[in-house]
Amino acid sequence: MQNLGGADAILREFYVGGVIEQINLETMALQMFEQESVEWSGKKAIVPLHTLANDGIGFRGEMDPLPTAGQQGYIRLEIAAKSLIGRFGFSGASLAFSEGEKASAEGVMTGEMKRLAEQVRVFLDKAVFTGGRVIGLVWQKQAAATVWQYSGRVSTAVDANYGVNVGVGHEVRFLNIRTGQYVGAGSTQVNAITKTTLTLNAAAPSTAVGAADLGGNLIVAGDVFAIVHQDSSLTTEVSGILGNLFDQDYFGNDRSLAANAITRSNVLAADFTAGAPVYQDLSLDAIQIMLDNILLASNSQPDGMLINPVHRQSYSTLLLGTAAGVPTAMRVDAKTGAGKGDGGFTSLGYADIPFRTAQHSPAGSIFFLNRKNWSTFEHKKGQFAAEDGKVLNKVTNYNAYEGFYVHYLNLVTKKPNASGVLTGVSFYGV
Repeated sequence: MQNLGGADAILREFYVGGVIEQINLETMALQMFEQESVEWSGKKAIVPLHTLANDGIGFRGEMDPLPTAGQQGYIRLEIAAKSLIGRFGFSGASLAFSEGEKASAEGVMTGEMKRLAEQVRVFLDKAVFTGGRVIGLVWQKQAAATVWQYSGRVSTAVDANYGVNVGVGHEVRFLNIRTGQYVGAGSTQVNAITKTTLTLNAAAPSTAVGAADLGGNLIVAGDVFAIVHQDSSLTTEVSGILGNLFDQDYFGNDRSLAANAITRSNVLAADFTAGAPVYQDLSLDAIQIMLDNILLASNSQPDGMLINPVHRQSYSTLLLGTAAGVPTAMRVDAKTGAGKGDGGFTSLGYADIPFRTAQHSPAGSIFFLNRKNWSTFEHKKGQFAAEDGKVLNKVTNYNAYEGFYVHYLNLVTKKPNASGVLTGVSFYGV
């Protein structure tokens, strides 16, 4: 009796529809940057900033001398484009046998090029947060001298090509965000790095928390430190949110100088009262303090807060309760007055500022951003390179073709003190 196995050679296969995407291609953070895009030509883009007020002002008596003449202070941001490149290739045979609707669910050339362009954007979305030398944040010294709670960039097999593969043996330095100064005499090595902890080698500073730590620098409760990677190849990456807000080098300007103090951004550990060394539950007070700090520093308020999706549960828990005896999770139809039980939220916010979830946002941190002050500085928009007028180039001595997609850009905030980060926020599993 004939069966499927025996008839396999004469049976046709039928593909239902096109290729169905399984990869998460969400790029919420990148889209926020792209709302303000700046194009330029030449070697660098220069942005002038007003940073110091004229201090030649004061009350005087009738015969007092005039105030000493002061002056305005300015700095300039020198922004260079970084090169993000994605390369593709395919054999001539795969191209020939996939042409036409009846030949394949999707043409090899179409699939390789279209999906590469999408995946370059996903790759860039990761760099929006931790691109460049500042790879993460730690707060307050731990009881075990080499172990710190951490929120930031973590290397995995999936991210093997994401700049430098941060890991064991890599050199990092601590930068005190409050002062803009490095702490300690030099770098220290990484022994392990996860999404919640940074473990340093035995030679790491081990002084207990007190009046001074990490080389004699004053430490106060709630201090947050930026982890700055020492591999120079990270300078080929775009500057992410952490780099824009906290790197000592702010596009050619030293944040540790008193004259540039206004360019230091806002940061707060979740347990702002004691500077506890562990993750703390999110509180409405911490969010409000961050908003107030930003307002005092910049006379502006964020218009969006970026969080990793894992934080939605902890925030929505803060909102569940009762109001006049009615559960806040009860929805009421405006026309019929009928109630509908619904234990979730379709949107979250605070003081009319929406939370936006971003898949590459480091767990443990909430990013407060004023979008009008963030831009993509594009020397050239992302596109497939046309060498000698051709996007596809023949591979020498092979029946194969290749090409590459290139994007020349950088990510910039023109007003760092109008944004900030609340870190050390616990989430499920911590």
